[in-house]
Amino acid sequence: MQRLRISHRQSNNLLGGLVIIVALYALLMPFLPMLTFWVRSINPEVQASMSRLITSEDGVVEGNRLIIPNILVDEEIVTGDSLSVINDGGVWLRPASAQPDEAGNIILAGHRFTYNQPSGPLYHLDKVAVGDEIGLHWEGEMRRYEVVDRMTVTEDSLGIEQQTGENKLTIYTCTPLLTAENRLVIIAEEVL
Repeated sequence: MQRLRISHRQSNNLLGGLVIIVALYALLMPFLPMLTFWVRSINPEVQASMSRLITSEDGVVEGNRLIIPNILVDEEIVTGDSLSVINDGGVWLRPASAQPDEAGNIILAGHRFTYNQPSGPLYHLDKVAVGDEIGLHWEGEMRRYEVVDRMTVTEDSLGIEQQTGENKLTIYTCTPLLTAENRLVIIAEEVL
C-alpha cells in the first residue's frame, strides 16, 4: 500500500493559505452588509412596498414583525428570557417591555453584527433619522410609529428601558460597529 506523503513545504503552504482565507473572512465580513444593502436599495420599489405595508390596510404581513422601510428591515419579533433567542435572526422583545398591544414602552433589541449573522437586522440602524416611519405588526394588527429621537448611551444605561404611560417604541443595538461598548437607541412615538 502506498502512503500519501506531504512535505513540510506543502503543509506550510496549505496552512498559510488557510490563515489568509480566515483573515480575509474576518476583515471583509463586517462590510458585506453594506454591499448587500446597496444592491437592495438600488430598486426604490423595495422601500416603497415596505412603506405601503405600514400605511395601507390591505398589506399582507405574517407573524409579529418590525418594519423599518428606510433601512429595508422586515424582521420577526421574537420573545424569550435571554438575548440568545435572536442568535438565528429577528429582534428581541425584551421581557421588561410593554406588549405591543398595551400602553407603555415597547423595547426591542437586536444584533447589528456577529460573525455568524453578519447582516444583523439592525446593522443599518445608524441610518434611521428623526421623522422616519416604523411599523410594528403584532397579533394581526399594524401599528405605526414615527422616530422622534436617536441617541447613543453607555451599555449600562437602563433608563431607556423604563416604563411610561405613553405609547412609545424603543429600539436599540450595539455601537460602534463591531463592538458592544455603547448602545444606539431609536425612540419612536405611535402615530394614531
